Amino acid sequence: MPSKEKSVREAQKEYFLNKSEERIRSLKEKGADDLIINKDPQVKRYKAKIEQIDAALNRIAQLQTQTETLLQRKEQRKAEKEAARAAEIAGGIKKKDKKKVEEKTPPAKGKKKAPGAAKAPGQGKAPAKKK
Repeated sequence: MPSKEKSVREAQKEYFLNKSEERIRSLKEKGADDLIINKDPQVKRYKAKIEQIDAALNRIAQLQTQTETLLQRKEQRKAEKEAARAAEIAGGIKKKDKKKVEEKTPPAKGKKKAPGAAKAPGQGKAPAKKK
């Protein structure tokens, strides 16, 4: 499972940047031009890994900011509740008790079935055909 820690991802990015630079340096020493270097499979692989790590770092940063905003909202809501509670206590305002209203279900229309009048399982089905 890939790491979700920012420090680990930054270390991975540094590792692949160094590997990529080493490969490019070795290809240049061999006399390869930029076109050949850009088409080299190992260089492409390193660049792809670096792009993946950048995307992961962006996601980690987004999650951190989202977590911070959610914590701020939570603290704000908590402060609002405490302020409302303090106002209630200071003002002597009491909440009205809600009375529970018992709802009666209306009688069912049509015939009422007796408890033992239900069909037994398997009755009313056509018998299975045998070959």
